[in-house]
Amino acid sequence: MRQPTTSRRTRSPGASAPWWSTATTGATAAGIRSYLQNAYNNWWIRPRYLLLMGDAELIPTHYPGANNSWDGVKNGGDQYYGQFGGGSTSVPLLGIGRFPVDTDAQAQVVVDKVKAFENAPPSFFNAFYDNYSFAAQFQDDDTNGVENRTFARTAEVIRAHVAGLGWNVQRIYRDSPTTSPTTWYDGVAVPWYLRKPTFPWNGSTADVTTAFNDGRALFFHRDHGWWNGWGTPGFGTGNLAGVAVAGHEFPVVLSVNCASGIFDNESTETSGAGYSNAASVYWAESFLRKADGALAVIGDQRSSGSTINSDLAKGLVDAIFPNLLAYGPATTVRRLGDVLNAGKGYLTSLGYGAADLEQEMTIYNLLGDPTVSFRTSGPLPVLVIGSAVASGVLRAKIPAPEYPPGPSPCLSCPPLDLSQIAVVVQDAKGNVVARGFAAADGSVSLPVGDADPRGMVVTASGPQVLPATVPVEGTPPAPI
Repeated sequence: MRQPTTSRRTRSPGASAPWWSTATTGATAAGIRSYLQNAYNNWWIRPRYLLLMGDAELIPTHYPGANNSWDGVKNGGDQYYGQFGGGSTSVPLLGIGRFPVDTDAQAQVVVDKVKAFENAPPSFFNAFYDNYSFAAQFQDDDTNGVENRTFARTAEVIRAHVAGLGWNVQRIYRDSPTTSPTTWYDGVAVPWYLRKPTFPWNGSTADVTTAFNDGRALFFHRDHGWWNGWGTPGFGTGNLAGVAVAGHEFPVVLSVNCASGIFDNESTETSGAGYSNAASVYWAESFLRKADGALAVIGDQRSSGSTINSDLAKGLVDAIFPNLLAYGPATTVRRLGDVLNAGKGYLTSLGYGAADLEQEMTIYNLLGDPTVSFRTSGPLPVLVIGSAVASGVLRAKIPAPEYPPGPSPCLSCPPLDLSQIAVVVQDAKGNVVARGFAAADGSVSLPVGDADPRGMVVTASGPQVLPATVPVEGTPPAPI
């Protein structure tokens, strides 16, 4: 749904989705949720993802009622719009994201980034897909070498798993206050290669900026945070000017800290908090709105607990890189809205009290398109061959894309599941006349009824492939 009311398409040509304005759904959180729940329960094709196109003063976020444990204002977030199956601690049945924009021009910037990443992504052999950065603080308040918070330990546990799968994961770690790290938060000894002077623990703002500009598919931060950015290594709203992502190498950012995902500062529910200036644009919003900035940010709207944050971080990464945890399926989760839901689902398995669980699940949101897939390798071109319409049915074939010969071109080239290739058929006027998925063998059979095949086109798109739009073969051109 959107507000303002101009239409924007973030998907590839043909891969359309219904748009609603608040004039249709109602302008209150309850009205919007009611509209969506009716669609989920009764529509022939139920919605699976929800993108909210507008900032909080245009499309409200939801406040379950409880005040944040530290900030003195209500917890707020968007997951309510997909919680059809239970209460405030249930995992949403929709993958949900938001573009917190105020104008059409701002919306167009974010949409253009998504379209560029989807339709003109970094090339297949680009090292961008293999390179990640993890930033964290070793907090040692009494400078005795023992970590006081879970930050660096969590980052290193996650990093070890991801690096063990073959990815290049840069450490940008810093001790604060300055100390000599010897023992992690959980009592485990810091390994020799992470002790001074072998490892300097001097990660800096400049290191963060350089990493973004060098190209990082994933950037993870675990430490303190606030509405204007990260604590240690410091990286704030003012530092975003130094980021200039090139070649459509837009990063997905997991910002697991306090309050760096604020977007509802225009709401009266934030009154009295440090982030209540309605005229301000804080860190996550700024990074997403930046034309050469982040593809998406997962972050929280309020202050949050250290331990539960670290658990959420593990759940998020386990979704993309399974087997970090003894939880969930062994198959990877790619779409960003599903990644956030998987992280929240992990929290529900850990025995947290209802109040803590409601708070954490409410305040973490995705600022970005929930249908965008996190890519661990470059996409391959997809072909549509032999398309023809006969007896009201379009038939075609999608051959399996082939990876280039020779050594593996990516660290984890995923298997290409042709049944995940979405197929959309449009007539000469651009109207969608059929949509569905290819079969496991790549065959396509979609009823188009009595639609005029002249000028008809077929679009195929899906995870790990470049979308393709081709005319239906063997039909004359559309009438003039």
